[in-house]
Amino acid sequence: MYSNNLLSFTFAAWVEGRYISLAEVVRALGDTVAKCTWRIEVEELAPHPASRTLEELCAATTLATHELVSSFSDPVQIIDGRALAFADLSCEHELIAIVALRSSHWDIHTRSSKLVEAIRLAFPAIKPFPSTEAPHFQ
Repeated sequence: MYSNNLLSFTFAAWVEGRYISLAEVVRALGDTVAKCTWRIEVEELAPHPASRTLEELCAATTLATHELVSSFSDPVQIIDGRALAFADLSCEHELIAIVALRSSHWDIHTRSSKLVEAIRLAFPAIKPFPSTEAPHFQ
């Protein structure tokens, strides 16, 4: 399931005029991330009634998967930021990094082929990441 090689992929955050939310991406990962601890680092959110609350929440704490999904269930558009999943509370090594880039793409970085397959099933337009290295992934 895990490889020493980093697997990096990208896909459009907008499909047929609809924004794919962070919650939707995380739900697509399935049970593999159900018990993860998440650190959300938001640089910019699009204007939305929930944006300020989410920025404060992300700055203050880590989130369980169910908290992340419920907090980001509204279509709050992440313009730039990342969600880092950790298998345990130590938050030492990332299981997956989901990166929002200019609100146009989601980049996925992981060493888990199981997570890559889950993303491929949910988002068939996924493509290999153009770079061989993700500097923000441990």
